[in-house]
Amino acid sequence: MIKSYKRSNFTVIELLASIVIIVILIAITIGVYSYIATKTKNDRTKALMKKFELAMQSYKHDTGYYFQQSTPNNLTVNTSDSEFLKHIDYTRMKNSGEINSNNQLIDAWGREIKYQCPGSKNRTMFDLKSYGKDGIDNSGSGDDITNFSKN
Repeated sequence: MIKSYKRSNFTVIELLASIVIIVILIAITIGVYSYIATKTKNDRTKALMKKFELAMQSYKHDTGYYFQQSTPNNLTVNTSDSEFLKHIDYTRMKNSGEINSNNQLIDAWGREIKYQCPGSKNRTMFDLKSYGKDGIDNSGSGDDITNFSKN
């Protein structure tokens, strides 16, 4: 007895259905990756700002004042201020890219974080602001990251 096997090939419909499923899975994967990457950068920027906020609080405790800057501008670390440098790990921050070559504090997207003291929102201390993913000042809405409430 000889058995004959019938070969079955994919039909065009089955092939197209497989391709559509693969494309949908790729689109979902890209969307999830984009969301996770943005969330990670937001969290890194928030953590950096919190670390700097704590260093500034400690600096004020030691010196009695914050760095004065009346208009929002890039936060530049004064490397000759040994009192402040002792509150942050300057070398590690510089090596990890949190401080750029101009000694400015930068967010996870590589843009400078803005600083104002006294703050227009935090009147008794200072304001820190990152323009977030889009790099545009959304004045308290959108993806801006700040150390003050957006209300």
